[in-house]
Amino acid sequence: QGVVIPRQNQKNLMLAQRVINAVNNGLFHVYAVDRIEEAIEILFGKKAGEMDSKGLFPEDTVNYHVATSLQSYHELEEKSRHMEDEDEDDEE
Repeated sequence: QGVVIPRQNQKNLMLAQRVINAVNNGLFHVYAVDRIEEAIEILFGKKAGEMDSKGLFPEDTVNYHVATSLQSYHELEEKSRHMEDEDEDDEE
């Protein structure tokens, strides 16, 4: 278990003694990050992935899977919209 916090908040972090003990015993973790991509990598256990000059992400990265899923949803929406348009044409 653990928590992700912005690195700039680390110096102001106040923890209960039981939480400090858990951290010291490796039972709880406080991850201080500078960028959201770091948090993504901690939470998902794989690279976030940076977009290349062609607008693509490396395969097997979180951002690749997100982009692929969004593209699939977009294609389904376009197909659904196209089918609705055809149905309307048939009614005329």
